[in-house]
Amino acid sequence: MLDILEHLADDGAALRKLSALVRSGGHAVIVVPSNPRRWGWDDDFYGHVRRYTEEEIRTKVRNAGLNPLEVWDFTFPVFTVMRGIYIRIAKAPDQASDRSARSERTLQSGMAPEWQSSSWLGWLGNACFFWDLVYRMQYTFFRRRVAWGHETIVLAQKGGA
Repeated sequence: MLDILEHLADDGAALRKLSALVRSGGHAVIVVPSNPRRWGWDDDFYGHVRRYTEEEIRTKVRNAGLNPLEVWDFTFPVFTVMRGIYIRIAKAPDQASDRSARSERTLQSGMAPEWQSSSWLGWLGNACFFWDLVYRMQYTFFRRRVAWGHETIVLAQKGGA
């Protein structure tokens, strides 16, 4: 369940449905925006209803009948800094208030965040060695710093075997 819960009014119901679909002993992967203090215009633009703290997502996952095995941030420091710069320098797109426009933006947010379409990132996209280093550094040193980043991945397991 990647980048879904933050769009739903009843995220608990969605997690209970996910839990019902996971067989006993099976796993679920959930990705949500984290750190409510990092709320930005991009959250509004893409129709987010919330951002999660680590404890909040752990509790909601448990309440749905899943055991959170791992909760990691995968954005700090590099992607958190990039997003922060982008939402400060980029002008927020017009936010049409009609429901179909919001629905379209919600669909777009699952494909690629607005900041990823920036032309200045093009040259970095071809620098695989750079991204390998970034991911390795973030995973090794910062994955447990959920409160520092802006996107969290949860690995959960359904009880039983």
